[in-house]
Amino acid sequence: MDFYVNIFKNIASKEQGAFYFSDSDLDIGGGLYSPNVVFHLKIPYKHHQISIINKMGTSYVGIYSCVLPLSLKAPDFTINTKSHLSTLFSTDKKDRFKIVTHHRKLQTFLERSTSLKALNTIAKDTAFESYICGRNSTNEYELKIEYHLQFDNWTQVLEPLIAFQKELITLFESKNYTISVHQNQN
Repeated sequence: MDFYVNIFKNIASKEQGAFYFSDSDLDIGGGLYSPNVVFHLKIPYKHHQISIINKMGTSYVGIYSCVLPLSLKAPDFTINTKSHLSTLFSTDKKDRFKIVTHHRKLQTFLERSTSLKALNTIAKDTAFESYICGRNSTNEYELKIEYHLQFDNWTQVLEPLIAFQKELITLFESKNYTISVHQNQN
């Protein structure tokens, strides 16, 4: 466990963030306990906070999230990871991600993103499968990434995912990429 703790500590130090770790047991009833290990990073970036939580024990899940003010009004999008099997039968075998957005500039940005390309390479070589989305609500815009941790070297995605979140934050703060409430395409 010390190996993983050190990786998270190093990232927190590099990103000038905070690292929290807990290792406890959950009472699941009948005198049975399940491990509950949580790695939590809080990374500041441009007056926003990227939260990274990796849970192991009863669930093996990673969650990245960042909430942006509603004034940015960025376009909605989703990025799903295609399964290895569907990639086999796909005409586009080199891309494991399916990008869905109605905003042409965002589509182009995502297709060219260096950090998303790094994540694509990891997805091709491992069982890394993620769900990435950006959504407007009445109060905020939320960037969220969810993925399972049941693949070899799951820590290799930490820094590319941070870089991807930072790219999106920078993009959505740019006036060229904000959209009005009544405008869906640019």
